[in-house]
Amino acid sequence: MQKVTVVLTVLLLRALPALAQATEAADYRAVATATRSPRSADDVTASTRTMTREEIDRSPTLTSDALLRTLPSVGTFRRSYSLVADPTSQGLNLRGLGPSGVSRTLVLVDGVPANDPFGGWVYFRSLPRLGMERIEVVHGGASALYGNAALGGVVQVFSRSAWQPRADADIAYGSHDTIVAGARAAAPFGRFAGALELDALRSDGYPVVERSARGVIDGHASSEHGNVRARFELNASDRLTLSSTIGFFREHQDGGTRFTTAQVDQGSASLAAQLDAGTAGSFVASFFARAGLRAAARAHRVGAGERDPRCLATRALRGPRRSAGVDEPPARARRAPRAERGLRRAARGRARARADLRRAAR
Repeated sequence: MQKVTVVLTVLLLRALPALAQATEAADYRAVATATRSPRSADDVTASTRTMTREEIDRSPTLTSDALLRTLPSVGTFRRSYSLVADPTSQGLNLRGLGPSGVSRTLVLVDGVPANDPFGGWVYFRSLPRLGMERIEVVHGGASALYGNAALGGVVQVFSRSAWQPRADADIAYGSHDTIVAGARAAAPFGRFAGALELDALRSDGYPVVERSARGVIDGHASSEHGNVRARFELNASDRLTLSSTIGFFREHQDGGTRFTTAQVDQGSASLAAQLDAGTAGSFVASFFARAGLRAAARAHRVGAGERDPRCLATRALRGPRRSAGVDEPPARARRAPRAERGLRRAARGRARARADLRRAAR
């Protein structure tokens, strides 16, 4: 029995270095938002929180803003929910900075701004849940890297790769005849890969006025939206990779009265190019454009005892939304692939050094 115990102990000691390397590789996690280049999360000084694909799948929330609110220090204007909140009040704040409809937090989707170009709010329902690979949240000011829109911090959504052949579908039904459905399909074809994402929601909503005070103009706060997005990736050469995203989003909300509605129509397109220059690093450039129309109707002079449409004066608001831009990371961020490979080598080196220290201590 003693001999067997010694043999097992020796085998366990020999397995410790390999176990340490495997643990280090599993613990390695790179983040890109805090420094605009992939770096180990342990080496980033900014407070960064990452939500993985597994966490997104496990969340019971219906919309992206509700998903973000499950993270610490992330809040929305008046704690409102995009299912019932007017699109212009869908602002985002981190650590309580800028708690208003005008968001002080920059929201990015693969490096492309998702904030409204006029008011800074975010159409959270235009972000398909099934297309998210991970979400990175950087708390605190990041204006030095991203400009004045990042006064409170940065939230970046990274899309799932189109090179992994996969099909997903999700459907749910709940109270107030609420139906949520989504689907995604991706497949590669030689040097080309594509992904198509669909997302839709419809809900009758709930009445916002108590039964005893309702009039003929009062109803349910119904809501619906549809979203379609296509992503394409092309390996033009061994060193040049092109990617493009095209999407369209439509949202309609009823505020609970006949003359209080809001509607958003928005189309977007982006093109990104990444060039691997070998020893010189990697150069990335993004071009994006977005155009949309927001229409709203508002009721006035509605007070107690005035729930009759003859007492209403309505006003319709329509406003175009257009934005375009070019994003080029700073010079130190252009070496992203080489930097990440170097970080991985350094992590493996640290694992070997720790294993050597353990052996020396024994």
